[in-house]
Amino acid sequence: MLHTPFHLGGVTREPWRDLPNGRAARTHWFALSDPHGASLAFSRLLEERPVDARLIVLGDIIDRGPGGLEILRRLDADKDALLLHGNHELLAWCALRAKAHGWVQREAFRIWTAHGGDLTLRQFREELASGREEPDPEHSEIPAIFGRIFRRMRPWHEDGDLFFVHGGVAPDHPEESLAAFSDPAGTPDGANASEATWDTPYHYAWYRQPKSPIRTPVVIQGKPRLLVHGHTPLPPDACITQQAINVDVGYGIKSAVEIKGRQFRRWFVKTDEIIGNLDHPVS
Repeated sequence: MLHTPFHLGGVTREPWRDLPNGRAARTHWFALSDPHGASLAFSRLLEERPVDARLIVLGDIIDRGPGGLEILRRLDADKDALLLHGNHELLAWCALRAKAHGWVQREAFRIWTAHGGDLTLRQFREELASGREEPDPEHSEIPAIFGRIFRRMRPWHEDGDLFFVHGGVAPDHPEESLAAFSDPAGTPDGANASEATWDTPYHYAWYRQPKSPIRTPVVIQGKPRLLVHGHTPLPPDACITQQAINVDVGYGIKSAVEIKGRQFRRWFVKTDEIIGNLDHPVS
């Protein structure tokens, strides 16, 4: 339970707690999700990261806030950071990449630009036109920096009892959630990662974990897992259940989750950087 009030730009930290159901991680993690261009809040949270904790970003780096490119550049310099697909990155890639199927590309472009991608698109075009960014070698409308980041992204990551993913995994349909991408360790060129992902109800980057607590254990490859995800903004006190830790606490607050062994703690920073359409479910 949070007792400390949030102050713009100030960081609130919770005490250590045990992970639900005795779950444990092998790696010391510092997890962030859904920065959505809030580069000041992103940087402020990173100042709290312990030097021995590995950064994992659960997607939705871009769109809605003005600092998406700044976050991309920061992550481009951090080669050890582990990056996962967000639905916004998948939409952007599908909308802009060369030789995409026409109707898929048009629909991706429509959805993307209606939900914060218009800002990113304008920034991409300005960077390319000014020469500040070179185009991606394979896709002329995509800045090379976004191409590099996207190719580093994975659909999910497993560590001990934990399963990191952007959207989630449907408890009753785990195979369908993960079948949308066949090579979790690969570096996709977009062919498998972004074709009509919004039409797949259980897709790992689009699935919304239920707002009410999940009673059924999430079993992936025969093993119960604790999900660590973003995508579905909820109040901080509703983000911890027996089956999942949700890192996305809403548009006015950004959070990070530090996980070490069998314990975790959360960090929060209030931000006013997010703009655009905040009411539509394309989070």
